[in-house]
Formats: sequence, structure tokens, C-alpha cells
Amino acid sequence: MEIFKILQRKSKVFYLFLTLMGFTNAIWSNSLLVLISNKIAGTPLPFFNDYDLLVFVGMIVTSFFISRLFQSFMLKLSIEISYDMVNRIFNKLRYAAYEKFIKFGKEKVYSLLSDTQIVSDFPQHFIEAFNSLVLFLVGISYLFYISFPGGLTVFLTLTALGIIYYYKTRSIIKYVSQGRELSDIYHRNINDLISGFKEIKMSSAKANNLCIRLDENRRKVKGLNIIMSLKWMNNDLLGRYFWFITIGLILFVLPHFFSFDAQMISSFIVTLLFLMGPVGALIGVIPYYSRIKVAISKLSDFDKKVDLESLSEVNSASGSVFAGPFSTLRSSQIEYEYHDKEQKATFSVHIENFLLRSGETVFVTGGNGSGKTTFLNIIVGLFRPDSGSIYFNDILVDDTNYIDYRDKIAVIFADNFMFSENYENIQISEENQELISLIDLLQMTNLIKIDKEKNKLDIELSKGQQKRLSMIYALLENKDILVLDEWAADQDPIFRKYFYNHFLKRLKKMGKTIVIVTHDDLYYGSADRIVRFDFGRITKDELVNSPVHY
Repeated sequence: MEIFKILQRKSKVFYLFLTLMGFTNAIWSNSLLVLISNKIAGTPLPFFNDYDLLVFVGMIVTSFFISRLFQSFMLKLSIEISYDMVNRIFNKLRYAAYEKFIKFGKEKVYSLLSDTQIVSDFPQHFIEAFNSLVLFLVGISYLFYISFPGGLTVFLTLTALGIIYYYKTRSIIKYVSQGRELSDIYHRNINDLISGFKEIKMSSAKANNLCIRLDENRRKVKGLNIIMSLKWMNNDLLGRYFWFITIGLILFVLPHFFSFDAQMISSFIVTLLFLMGPVGALIGVIPYYSRIKVAISKLSDFDKKVDLESLSEVNSASGSVFAGPFSTLRSSQIEYEYHDKEQKATFSVHIENFLLRSGETVFVTGGNGSGKTTFLNIIVGLFRPDSGSIYFNDILVDDTNYIDYRDKIAVIFADNFMFSENYENIQISEENQELISLIDLLQMTNLIKIDKEKNKLDIELSKGQQKRLSMIYALLENKDILVLDEWAADQDPIFRKYFYNHFLKRLKKMGKTIVIVTHDDLYYGSADRIVRFDFGRITKDELVNSPVHY
């Protein structure tokens, strides 16, 4: 786990602080117990008897500053762990294969970010447990020093408490795990509510069923929380009343079997009161242990399911592999299969040969479920074929250059997503003549608002207008290949005609190679080639000399 790697990097400083803290706490707690016990019993201190107040103040002040120093270190370490773990998730998602991300589910990412916060609190909980353990050992050792039988009785009683508490806590972990699974479902339902708000408003049945599921989820969570809270409460009460049992043993039972005078009893009671805090802190770590166990399990599962792609790919985004203008993109014997949960093949795409030449405009057609979108995802590098090869400018596309390959292709998907920020850092201002020209070319001069201060364009547009805005951004990327998935489907008839009859010609003059997934058979004559898919296969790949209809 990342948390242990971070601790290992800081091991020298960490262990130095840990040793200093443990040594200081051991001396401080032992001296404090002796000082208080002797003061109550009226026994003079072996040293500095006339300055017992100064000794007491000195111990408190010294312990305070050392504790403050160490707590500051642990606080910074917790924040660093949180930062590193969240950053690790983002980087893994950045380089994760698209198929793996889809299978993992975005709702689980939200829950994972909560898990990182639980794990990042580890240093703070650890140091509290460590301090408490030191104080506990010092206190028990002091009791053994005063009276071995009495110390042994207290030690066995508290050990029994710890064992009972531990096994009772293990029965609660399953509820914590169930709560975590419900959290994934909850985030998925919330995403449906937010992303599909318009659709929900248009269907009372859909709205009711979604709210029913949310209510059922929260009811289950409420039930789990009640069960866990009652179990934690029972454990807490058990711990508290164990102290009364222990004090009762010291006051009423042990004096009948061993020679316990009033001073010894007083020392035992003072020590037991002193130990209540440390033992309570040690027991309090156990609930956190149950949560961190589940969190680490989920983070480990994420590591396995969303693996980083090869380091060669991570470090390959240099742009130099496919330098120079685009000439050809070809594929050979591509195979890709979809599988169900039992890993049985449900649909397959087989592309024997496909060739895309520079400057071509290719329309990809076919019915729903024919394999067009899968073909598109393979060609743009989102899906990696199970077998077969892709060549860009006669260079094999593989794990070492997929990032470079994807950087050569601009894509506007059918479910196009408009980002709220200008992540490409394109200059968004009236001074950018290329931008102004594209806005005019897409007939959006009176529709788009330029926010020069925030360096972005207004995205509060209709779906079709957002597609045009995406086209502007895609063309500003200045990539040779442009892939469009049902781009014109959201345009009005007038602009759709303009797009096929005029805009595509402008793109060709710009030197663009264009691949369009489309059902607009009325405009097939605007293509250089028509590629048709049926049942995951290319059934036609023909040149267009005149308007054609399928």
C-alpha cells in the first residue's frame, strides 16, 4: 500500500521522532505517577523534594513541547499521505485502459476518495495508539513494582477486556463492509439523479423508482448504523464498567489475600485513573482498524482492476514517435470480443483490413449494434484489440506509443461531454484570429460568449450548439485526423445540409482526414468512401463517385 511506501521514505525521521516520543512519555508518565503517589501519601521525593512543584511544571512543559513537535510532524505526514494517495488514484485513472475504467464504474471512484481520507488518518491514530501503549506499559510496570500480585490482577483483567473487545469488534467489520457496498450504490444513484435530472423530471415513474431506491439504500444504511452504534455502545459500556470491576478488585478483594495498606491502595487507584485515558485510546483504535481494513481492501481492489499501463506508455507521450504529417492508418486482422460476467463472448468485431489515407473523408454506416462504435473506439485507441495490428504511417501502434497515437486524432463522441474549463489552455480571446474564424465558420458568432478573463467559452448552449463548440475545440487542436460519431444528428436540417455540403469541403482544404459515423444517407455523396458494418464485420467498403443510398 502507498501509505507504507510513504512511511518508508520518511523512516529515519519517523523512527527518530517515534523513539524520542516513546522515551519522553515513558520518563514523563513514570515520574508523574511517582510524584503524584508520593505527594498523596506524604512521602518525600528522593530528589528535589523541596522543588516538587517546579519538577511537576518542568515535566508538563517538556512533554508539551515534545508532543507538539511530534504531533506537527504527524499532521504534515497525514496531509502528505492524503495528497499522495489521491494523486495516485488520479494518475492510475489517467493511464488506465478505457475498458477497465468502464468496468470499474465511476461511482466507485467517489467512494475511493473517501477511503483515502480514512487511510490518511493512519499516522494520527497510530501515534495516539503508540503513546497510549507506552503509558499503559509504564503504568502496568509501576503497578508490578508496587505489588506483583496486584499488578498481575490488573494486567489480566485489562487483557481480558482487550480480547473480548477485539472479538466483539470483528463481528462488526462485516457491517462496515456492507455499508461500503451501499455507499457505491448510493453514489451511482446520485449520479443518475444529477446527470439524468431532465429525464427524471419527464417521468414520474422513473423519479419515484429512483427515489424509492435511494430511500431503500438510506434505510439499509440507517439500519446498519443503528446496529453498529449499538454494538459500539455495548463495547464502550463494557470497557467503562470493567474499570469499576478492576477498582472493586483493588479495594475489596485483593486486601483479603495480600498485604495491601492504604498507601498501596491509593497508589493503585491513582495509577488506574491514570490508565483510563491510554486504555480508552487503545480500545478506540479498534473501530478505526475495522474501517481502515475495509478501505485498504477497496483500494487494493482498485489497484488490481485499474492497473497502470506499461511504464513505457506512461513515459511515451513525447509526440516524436509519429512525427511528421499523416499519410496512412491501416489495420490488419483486428479481433475484439465483449464478454459477460461469466466471461462468455456476447459479441465480436472482426476487421480483416481497413485503410485510411490522408485527405480522405470516410463515412461509416450500419445499423444499431453492428459494430460501428466499437470500430471507432479501436481506431482512435480507446479499445485495444484482442488480436491484430494497427499501423500509423506504417509504424506499429503498441503499448509503447498508444499515448502518442491518440494524440494524433481529434474525436467528438456521440455522447459528447463539455468540460467546464479550457484544459488545453487554448488562447480564448478576440485576438485569436483562428478561433474567431472557426466561430464564424460554425455560424456561432452571435451565440458564443468569450470569457477572456477566465480563458474559456460559454458552454450554456443547446446540445447541437455544444457539438459545434466541441468542433471548434477539436479543430484548434490542429490534428490531422478528425473522427466524428453521429456529430450531425443533433443539428437542425439547415445546418446539417451546410455541414455535409460545405463545411466538410472546408475541412478537406484544411488538410483534415475525416471519419464520420453517420446514418444521414441523404448526404452519402459528400464522402470519398462508404464503409458499412453488419454483425461486427465490414460488409462494404466502396468509393463514392456520385450520391449513393443504402
